[in-house]
Amino acid sequence: MFSKMVILIPVYNPRERIINYVKKLKEKNYDVVVINDGSDENYHAVFERMVYDCKIINYPHFKGKGYALKKGYQYVKEHLKDKKGILILENEYDLKLVDQMSQSINEDASKFYFVHHQGKKILSQLFSLIYNQKFINVDSE
Repeated sequence: MFSKMVILIPVYNPRERIINYVKKLKEKNYDVVVINDGSDENYHAVFERMVYDCKIINYPHFKGKGYALKKGYQYVKEHLKDKKGILILENEYDLKLVDQMSQSINEDASKFYFVHHQGKKILSQLFSLIYNQKFINVDSE
């Protein structure tokens, strides 16, 4: 399956279970970009174990989710220009739903999906304004 979608995953001090999740995404041929938001040294081994399954963007100090997403979006604009949609994941998300969103983006490349915790609807609205693109808050639809 070829997807027009790239998956951004901003993380700070991630659990080891992210390794298998990223590996599953790669097996489904998704381009995955993990943004390390200045995680502590204790977590560097987690990132090292993902290096062959995704692109990892690192910077040394915690700067927050907004900065991490901005760095990820810049990477997509510069290196993955052929991608038409971005899926932003904060947690492991059901792979069937990821596939559905990818199919939707493949059919209508004007869509962006932003999957996040409840209560962050304002962030997806803000990104819609900043990037002049439609971000769909799947938690509230």
